[in-house]
Amino acid sequence: RFVQRSSPTVAFEDLSVTLRDGCIALDRPRVELAPGDHLLITGEPGADKSALFRAIAGVWPWGGGTVHLPPRADVMFVPQRSYLPLGSLRDAVTYPAASGRFDDDTVWTALDRVGLGHLTPALDREKRWDKELSVEEQQRLVLARVLLHRPRAVFFDEAMGALDGEILSIFERELADTIVVSIGRGPAHHSFYDRTVRLVRLSCGAGMNLRPHPRLVAVQTRALAP
Repeated sequence: RFVQRSSPTVAFEDLSVTLRDGCIALDRPRVELAPGDHLLITGEPGADKSALFRAIAGVWPWGGGTVHLPPRADVMFVPQRSYLPLGSLRDAVTYPAASGRFDDDTVWTALDRVGLGHLTPALDREKRWDKELSVEEQQRLVLARVLLHRPRAVFFDEAMGALDGEILSIFERELADTIVVSIGRGPAHHSFYDRTVRLVRLSCGAGMNLRPHPRLVAVQTRALAP
């Protein structure tokens, strides 16, 4: 069950996710996050952390509990490989907003802040940027996207490994009020997080035949893109 909050807070109550071979759940019944909180969700080997990410994003419907989120327009989800639309680099940085929403200075500042200032001359060049940029550069580009959109909450799925402390300081300076939830292995950048919650495996519904609806599969990539 998803509850939209008018306040800029996030909460999970009795959250569990049903998989084909059992269930995964947070190791505590309730987690409450206020503006500026940074949460790391780790998991034991074999725990499908990405399934939890998809469930919170609303594209994996099997499970239980309640997810409290700010309005959808104020939340961003960053998967392991983020969606980079076909078109110019400007389109990729400003997605899902139209490229004209942000002026040049704002986009240049965001790229420079994440260490991609050298790409500003190519801002209006059309290429397959998902092929041109390294995984680390794509992670940095998406963080520039987060910086432009300034969400109240952002969720990362194993997408912070290549980001150093200076770049992560964005969430202590420009985005100091943004809630950050990182689902990953840890303990990378452990000092960045205020607290850690573990994802544990439970025995429930083993062998369930879970077949996502074709439409659900088709929209997952775009739905998870910030």
